[in-house]
Amino acid sequence: MKPLRPYLYNAYYNWIIDSDNTPYLLVNAEFPDVDVPVEFVKEGKIILNISPRSIGQYIVADEYISFSARFQGMLRDIYIPFGQWWRFMRKKPVMVLCSRRSLLH
Repeated sequence: MKPLRPYLYNAYYNWIIDSDNTPYLLVNAEFPDVDVPVEFVKEGKIILNISPRSIGQYIVADEYISFSARFQGMLRDIYIPFGQWWRFMRKKPVMVLCSRRSLLH
């Protein structure tokens, strides 16, 4: 059976977008497989704006999320395995929607 996590992730993501909000991920940047710009990591964490207008080459696969985004004008590739992000949040106001624990298969 296919993993449930990408389907739940997409449901939350689409709901936030359809509600005219901005989706964010709070990511644990200390895990070896996570690829984020380390110069923006604070206390082992990074918050990423993942709105459609902020990212490109967006892929939600069975085991990871990847996309490209600009950081201080430089295009960077981002790779986040599903188990390595902590919270899915939205702005207006910021609200925690889902933690990685609730997305375990």
